[in-house]
Amino acid sequence: MLGVAFWRYKWGVAGFLILSLFMAFQDQNRWQPWFYLYWVMLLLSLLAPPAALAGNRLALSAIYLWAGIYKCNGKFYDEVVPFFLGAAPHWLPVFLLPMIKLVLSITPIIEVFIALGVWVPRWRLAALGLALATHLTALVSLGPWGGNFNAVVWPWNLVMPALLLALFWGGEPESPWAPLRKPLWAAIVVAVFSTLPILGRYGKWDSYLSFSIYSGETDRANILVSAALRDRLPPNMQKFVQPAGTGVPPGARAPLQFDFRNWAESEIKVPPIPEARSYLAVARHLCSWAVEPDDLLLIVETRKGKRSFYRTADLKGRPKL
Repeated sequence: MLGVAFWRYKWGVAGFLILSLFMAFQDQNRWQPWFYLYWVMLLLSLLAPPAALAGNRLALSAIYLWAGIYKCNGKFYDEVVPFFLGAAPHWLPVFLLPMIKLVLSITPIIEVFIALGVWVPRWRLAALGLALATHLTALVSLGPWGGNFNAVVWPWNLVMPALLLALFWGGEPESPWAPLRKPLWAAIVVAVFSTLPILGRYGKWDSYLSFSIYSGETDRANILVSAALRDRLPPNMQKFVQPAGTGVPPGARAPLQFDFRNWAESEIKVPPIPEARSYLAVARHLCSWAVEPDDLLLIVETRKGKRSFYRTADLKGRPKL
């Protein structure tokens, strides 16, 4: 559909937006941050050039702002920084690790600076340089040279700095407010896109749609299964069942763990969205092969630390968080 845009831009983009939105409502796992961003930016590109440029600049800087804000939490420093640091020995000498740890630790400050710095002429070059360095570090850490993890985000770390350069490099960024006054819907779209992440702080808006990516502040889950349930699963799912690690509650009768993240990536090439409802959907799917009440135990921990437990009987009903 986007191919039509080479000849009739507005018709091609509008058709793609409608079709992709319909598909997104068919599967919640399509609500990935890159899909959300690209959809909104394409929508704004239908405006007149001054308004399209202003809207996309504001949307892109809002992403860096919220990404930095969401990383200001203890889990980012305790879990995410060591995760990225663990991949560093693959591509850096050991004696540089303390410096890399320091740089990773101030990532929230760097991302907020990028969000604001691209608007200030004297800071813009530094902001763009830091953005390139940040995405390059993430790409190397997550890519085949490092942890070889979550391949779906590799293109994201190439596209984001490219968008920044395309939108902010050269010239003086004019005030975005005047171009967005007409049409009114453009200002509304940018305002909603930029402020909805506030609701994510209270669990009322998805983490990914709040750009809380690699922040540590997301809903989490563990799915424990019995050996009997594992044996009833299809062979392509059995290989994702492994011995349970930490976080198993005392007395749990399901000694195995279902690796739903890698299973989702193998099936649909993207990780599951980190929301409680998504984990419930996966667990209900597994319950199709469950027989005994203790065949499966789902443990959900929300981003605010609330823990809930669901057994087979609960999941075959309609549990509410």
